[in-house]
Amino acid sequence: PDRLDLALDATSIYADAKSVREVTRTLWHRRPLQTVVGAALVLILLLFQAWDVLGTVLDWNGLRTEVVDCSKDIETLGNEVATRIVAGVLIGLSLLIGCLQVIASISVFRGSNRARLWILTLSTVSVIVSMTNYFTGDRDLATNMYALTTIAMQVAVLLSLSSDSSRLFTRFSTAALRAERQDRALED
Repeated sequence: PDRLDLALDATSIYADAKSVREVTRTLWHRRPLQTVVGAALVLILLLFQAWDVLGTVLDWNGLRTEVVDCSKDIETLGNEVATRIVAGVLIGLSLLIGCLQVIASISVFRGSNRARLWILTLSTVSVIVSMTNYFTGDRDLATNMYALTTIAMQVAVLLSLSSDSSRLFTRFSTAALRAERQDRALED
């Protein structure tokens, strides 16, 4: 079926194709639905991350309490200065990771295998950190709908971008671009 010009079942594409170049061309023009959904979920998770950082920064007293309770060395800096430093680092890291996620999501949509693997690694680390926090008692996941939603979305990203269609799309796209660059190099 040609709904939204997406490849919903890649087996028909592979059966009809006579060469790898033809499979690449077909997949490039009809991206797998899993790749589109995975890239979109990464962008939605970015909104959740921004909301989480904004909530942390807006809860200034809670952030100050966490910073002061963390270390006794902060007394020499002063509570307010230390809290501002921690907030700056938190916002800076979140912006950096957010920008990298946007770039990686767009790259996955365009067919980058490295970006797909980077997003899979990032999602895996996020799920492992959430699981560790649950088992150590740092975070109560059973009553926290926000945490459950983000974990479910991370797992959905893992499932969608690790599918065969998504893997073959990024792998063939990367291989086709590499072959095209080599052909251009030989012509020069």
